[in-house]
Amino acid sequence: MRKQLITDSGNGLSFAANVSLLKDFLKSLPFELTGAQLKVLSEIRKDLASHQTMNRLLQGDVGSGKTIVALISILIVVCNGYQAVLMAPTEILAISILKIYLLL
Repeated sequence: MRKQLITDSGNGLSFAANVSLLKDFLKSLPFELTGAQLKVLSEIRKDLASHQTMNRLLQGDVGSGKTIVALISILIVVCNGYQAVLMAPTEILAISILKIYLLL
């Protein structure tokens, strides 16, 4: 009930996606996103654009692209003047994230 109350309150922030920046970022990647990744990014963009608090769990197999989806979501938030954080559980993942960050 508490989760529903928070979701329905409409007190969340709204983040507009800079489409040209996102396209440039996607072009800079050495791979293309899968259909599933693009689908979930579309859903996340809709969530971020609404004024409802987002409560989302992104899950998938190892190597399914969860990190890049999270990074693109973070990019949307940062481009709107806010801060974001991504916790990386392994050194390899942290190094990969740093390499992607340096592409920005």
